[in-house]
Amino acid sequence: MDCSLGEAQPASLSRSRRWWLDATAVGESGHHLAGLVVQTDTEAVAHLHNPGGSMFRGIATVTFVADDPTEAARWYADLFGVAPYYAFPAPPAPAAYVEFRVGDTEEELGFIDRRYAPAGASNPPGGAVVFWHVDDLDAVHRRLLDKGATEYEPIAHRENGFVTASVVDPFGNVLGVMHNPHYLDMLASREHR
Repeated sequence: MDCSLGEAQPASLSRSRRWWLDATAVGESGHHLAGLVVQTDTEAVAHLHNPGGSMFRGIATVTFVADDPTEAARWYADLFGVAPYYAFPAPPAPAAYVEFRVGDTEEELGFIDRRYAPAGASNPPGGAVVFWHVDDLDAVHRRLLDKGATEYEPIAHRENGFVTASVVDPFGNVLGVMHNPHYLDMLASREHR
């Protein structure tokens, strides 16, 4: 599999954000975060339906930090079997931010250069763990360890069919994996709508 970043793809299709690494580019609808400016096209998203009425609509992006986002992208491209769809700046410049779309609903997983992490961000793994549903937890856990990840939390069989594990990737980020019956039920209910 070719795990090169290739050309950065235009941020279009269902994407309503633009990423810049320029602290001076904050506009009326922009937000500044540790040198990363997120510009939101509010008109493009204003028409979206919010069936639950909650102000928390879902996880939009999970962002990991890495000393070398390009190397992290290669490692995860090999793990996921898919290349990232977005990189900034565009190759051949070294990437400061790289993003994948992963899973059934194309959740976004991004990698930002550690130089742009929030001031005071710690290097040791820990804190919140985002768990990604997998169908065969044992196989995925074994593959992560074979690729050089280290165990953070061993496989744990919880009640009602929930099984979890987490590892630390070679870049210092905690990656959680789990078999989650609720996730499968939610997918099944969406298919029957």
